[in-house]
Amino acid sequence: MVLVLGNGFGVNGGTVGNAATPSFLELEIFAGGLTLNNGGKIYGYAVVPSGTVSINGNTQLVGGIAADHLTINNSGKLILAQTGN
Repeated sequence: MVLVLGNGFGVNGGTVGNAATPSFLELEIFAGGLTLNNGGKIYGYAVVPSGTVSINGNTQLVGGIAADHLTINNSGKLILAQTGN
């Protein structure tokens, strides 16, 4: 599934996507950034061409990113996963 967002996206706790198949989700953010806080998890791929991906405070993004900037703070994790293609 491709989810196109106009103005940024944040995950504050909770989970977005499927842990078994991160390749099933692609977030495309037209303007703004992507922020994960408070243990939030994203299983998927994020395309953020004009913004920052911030992975903060015990959060994780499992999949991959294409972004203008990347910031990882306080035990945040980026775990790269193959797309299966």
